[in-house]
Amino acid sequence: DVGDVALTLPPLQRPLYPAQMHAAVAALKLIDRGQAPLILGELGSGKSACSLQVLLSLTAEHTKATQQQLDRCHTAHPDAFPDRKRLRPVHRALVVCPPHLVQNWRDEIQKCLPSAEVSELVTVTDVDRVAASKAPLAIALLSRETAKLGSAIEGVTGRCSKCGARLEACAEKLASSRAYCAATMRQPRDRLAAAAMTLRGLVN
Repeated sequence: DVGDVALTLPPLQRPLYPAQMHAAVAALKLIDRGQAPLILGELGSGKSACSLQVLLSLTAEHTKATQQQLDRCHTAHPDAFPDRKRLRPVHRALVVCPPHLVQNWRDEIQKCLPSAEVSELVTVTDVDRVAASKAPLAIALLSRETAKLGSAIEGVTGRCSKCGARLEACAEKLASSRAYCAATMRQPRDRLAAAAMTLRGLVN
């Protein structure tokens, strides 16, 4: 049981209730162990606020202090933290939610983390803007339905996310504002071939 080692986390603009703080601390301890936490609860129980508390604790301003407190947990219970991962500062975060909750998330962030830069991802330009943001913490909101849609890729250069081949524009095959993968897609026969194809996409 590692719950008896309390963590003092940086306060949100709207402080959490004790039960919510326990959930946020538990999530941080799981992240410290290299695991992905899942915060589950009833509607209105404060799941969004708990996740924002975790996010604030992992920002560049607070990462060091959070890591030091987690180190105390490890010292008190070394057997409970066998595979620890060093925390890395978080500068950008992505929230994927149902369409009707995008505004709710924006309001929640404004109440709890008013200093964060909040953007809704609707087009590729929005993604570029968040990626180039110099804000200490930028939070991007993405509607679940928007995430399912394709987007215009005019001017896109780079490599195919599946095979690693270069993307090329070809007006004869597709619209001039589109791009396509010029590589011949091959289905790997076994796991070794699949691993080789993945590595090829990474190193090409």
